[in-house]
Amino acid sequence: MTAPTPAPRKTKDPLSALVAGVEQMLSEARRRRLAAARRPRPPTRRHRTEDHRTENRRHRLPRVLGLRREGHQVSTAAAGDIANLVEQTTALGGTIPTELVDIIATIDAVNNWDPPQPGDLASLCRRGDLTADNASTILDAALVQPNRRPGDLTVTAKHELTQRFTHVLAGPAGDELVESLRLAFQQACTAVADAANLIAPGDRVDILTDADDNTIRAWQALGEHKATLDRISAVIDILTDRLEVLGVPQPWHAGNAIRAAMYTPDADHLALVARALLTPNGTGGARAGRWHSIAAALTLNTPSTARSILDTAHHTHLEEVAAERNNVQTNEAATRPGRTAA
Repeated sequence: MTAPTPAPRKTKDPLSALVAGVEQMLSEARRRRLAAARRPRPPTRRHRTEDHRTENRRHRLPRVLGLRREGHQVSTAAAGDIANLVEQTTALGGTIPTELVDIIATIDAVNNWDPPQPGDLASLCRRGDLTADNASTILDAALVQPNRRPGDLTVTAKHELTQRFTHVLAGPAGDELVESLRLAFQQACTAVADAANLIAPGDRVDILTDADDNTIRAWQALGEHKATLDRISAVIDILTDRLEVLGVPQPWHAGNAIRAAMYTPDADHLALVARALLTPNGTGGARAGRWHSIAAALTLNTPSTARSILDTAHHTHLEEVAAERNNVQTNEAATRPGRTAA
């Protein structure tokens, strides 16, 4: 006998749902950590060495800004990162802007270049092309020309083209690429939010034993659309982590603020979204992973919008630091001899 369809849960405001969802997932994560802590553990060293503490501090520090050349930051990206971006974006139905396609075509041309025989002095000698008749001319040319190998040229060309790609990607082309994924992101978020009305974050597969058709379809939809959101997230990670369209982490960035800026509705919720994106996303967690309880509140921002959000958060941070400094100075002045605190 089919069980009756459960009544849909009352819909919350998306931002309220975001807060509740983060709290619920963090509570579940704490519960699992406590359960794991109660399990027997092998003996461990009581104190970490100074080297370990130094290493941990090093991992927490933001990466130093790259060297700049001609006003542009030198990216650490490689041609393989570009190929990965193209493959994953097009697989999702996204598009690569023409400016970027032209650069990719040039990289392909470099890869397919069939260089002529080397014209350096050593190669000419080995081939017997240096003769008594042309020795003076060839030696004069070798004196003023750099000795370059074909491999050196292709490496240099691909590096410079990759730098050009990242520079163009940081402009309108990057916005265009992300916008081509927005519809798929919004559809997946809506589907997850709807299905989450029937499947709670703590529900496991055993609820399907006596579930009705709507609940079974909701369970299936959560898995399907989680996969879509994970794939879009992989593209965003390439943009922010490998191609650095938002720059590199700065001291005022809380946690994974750069990543969160691509999803938060505004700067006020940046820290909250950053926390939500750190929740477990694999097996043992909610059916739709980190997206389960927060999908309705998220948006897919362009790099330009994300940069504006990070700028706003930075200004807010500076104002808070200035206010705190003023409070400290006021309190110190009020407690000096001959003065009384207000």
